[in-house]
Amino acid sequence: MYKATTRKVGNSIMISIPKELHPVNNQEYLFYKTKAGDIIMTPKIKNPFTNDQKFVDASDNTDFEFKSMKEMPKDIVR
Repeated sequence: MYKATTRKVGNSIMISIPKELHPVNNQEYLFYKTKAGDIIMTPKIKNPFTNDQKFVDASDNTDFEFKSMKEMPKDIVR
């Protein structure tokens, strides 16, 4: 567990991230506050659905479906 203390800088309350957590310089974070008052900080990532890659439909993978329909060995079934 790591400990940090808030401090006032201008009109904001700041908190330093301990270097042991290896924060990335200029990383943008999103903050969420739970009903219990906990603050959760998570790195902002690029939206994976806004790129030019073709969508691959999982239903095209019939090989997986056939493998999953094979009968289980008798010694595994109880």
